[in-house]
Amino acid sequence: MQFLSKNLIYLRKRFGKSQQQASDDLGFSTRTRFSNYEKGNSKPGLDDLQAISKYFGVTTHQLLNEDLEKSSILASKVDEPKENYQKPNSLPLISIEAVAGYGQGDYSLPLGTEQYIIPEFNKKADFLIRISGTSMSPKYFNGDIVACKKIPTKTFLQWGKVYIMDTIQGVLCKRVLPSEKEGHIICRSDNSESYPDFELSWSEVRSLAIVVGSIRLE
Repeated sequence: MQFLSKNLIYLRKRFGKSQQQASDDLGFSTRTRFSNYEKGNSKPGLDDLQAISKYFGVTTHQLLNEDLEKSSILASKVDEPKENYQKPNSLPLISIEAVAGYGQGDYSLPLGTEQYIIPEFNKKADFLIRISGTSMSPKYFNGDIVACKKIPTKTFLQWGKVYIMDTIQGVLCKRVLPSEKEGHIICRSDNSESYPDFELSWSEVRSLAIVVGSIRLE
């Protein structure tokens, strides 16, 4: 990474970007993150390295191992980073309390909400939330983080899938199944021995989001 710091400074200035603008475009939560890469105070992980390379239209090898200021790679006039660059989707990690109202569309996240870029969930999820309790084990354990996609309507549910639901009983993480009782659904826990099924009226559900993936640390 002998040329990384120098190349980042050169590329950012060549594109006429401030550290804040580059950080915003890349979806970084703070300007300090990009600044530390420029100063050599920290090294970017593979995801950040690939995002920066794509943003400036160079390869990771060129970014790390070539002095781009002296090369002919960027000899032509450059006005903006690559036009086909798509800013990664930054996902907020929200608390159980913050889920209430988040699916309504007008909810503002609390200041200081942590944001994460996870390429595998890009465009597939709207927020992250940490699982609390053991009702969904062994699928999801206490402390696991799940990625969720907000569902705007209750009409096209995928029966048997896991949903995060904001209800008048609190925030629930359950599999949703059809009920024979009109206007109701069955909420099922994977840990069924300790947590039996129960029915819930649709009128008690304020918003819901389908779980599309998870992150677990051993």
